[in-house]
Amino acid sequence: AAGGSIIGAAMTHAAPKDMLWIARAVAQDLQILLALARTKEGHASALLVLQTLPRREQERTCAGLSQCLDKLKASKFGRKFVARIYIVLGQGQCPAFDLPECTRRVCTDFDVEVRDPGLSSDSP
Repeated sequence: AAGGSIIGAAMTHAAPKDMLWIARAVAQDLQILLALARTKEGHASALLVLQTLPRREQERTCAGLSQCLDKLKASKFGRKFVARIYIVLGQGQCPAFDLPECTRRVCTDFDVEVRDPGLSSDSP
């Protein structure tokens, strides 16, 4: 989706209230958010959109995106987006995106470490 970096820049430089309105506008159309999440320029902006939304709206948006999980996982940046949702929004906060195949190991494709929330920090 063209415009991923523009949305990210607009949100980064906007006042908090305006940032929320931009996030709501993008999240209102899941196809736009899905397209952003699958591109190099847009996946970070898509994550910023989710982080900006209030919790109830985050959950509703994640639930909608979870219906498109196959499309997200089919692209490198879609997989990166899904992994970062798990890390940034918190394990279990967006249950549709819990990735059991990535727990207990480093997901090198995503440059993030994903751990099982039940494991302590000194577990192997």
